[in-house]
Amino acid sequence: METVYLAIISSILAPILVAGFKIVWNFLDKKFTLKLNILEKKIDDRNTRIKKDVGTIYNIIAAVLSTLKSSRVYIIQPHPLGKNEFISVVYEVTDMGVQPIKDKLVDFPAANMPCFVGDISSRDFLYFKSISMMKGKRSRAFFANAGSDSLIIKKLEDDQHDWVGSLVVDFMGETNIAPDYAKSVLQDAADKVQFILPAV
Repeated sequence: METVYLAIISSILAPILVAGFKIVWNFLDKKFTLKLNILEKKIDDRNTRIKKDVGTIYNIIAAVLSTLKSSRVYIIQPHPLGKNEFISVVYEVTDMGVQPIKDKLVDFPAANMPCFVGDISSRDFLYFKSISMMKGKRSRAFFANAGSDSLIIKKLEDDQHDWVGSLVVDFMGETNIAPDYAKSVLQDAADKVQFILPAV
């Protein structure tokens, strides 16, 4: 007799439990789908913003190249940020026929040019009318092999004044640009670039 009651109760409760489970499952599925859609939208918005920022960065450094009539303009970035173990060039524009330096400075150990990396990470503005004025034999040799004769460098920093990169104007001939003029052009470019610069 008990088994009959048990069978009747289970036959009544089973559909109710299945229906309840289905309601809960549908609710959780909709909630998960909504969260997934929100996350996809955030990622799409972020990617769109980064693409816009990258376009802006290239426009700015191309304007510097044109204004200062240089051979190359690029941004050297340290990574990982804070440790600065490597330097890389991600953004670069060159004059017609000039070999990019970007290929030579990808995951380049900062320890290979300690004087140069130390200078660009600590000093706001550097003007090397000739690369022979640079500290460090390795640095001079590297830039000589890249065809550089003169460099003008502006430090890029974040809100906490930490080094996030350096804007480099590279000349394949000795430059006669006045340092104050170059500094004002690079300061204007740095103000536009340094806060939208994505980390390497």
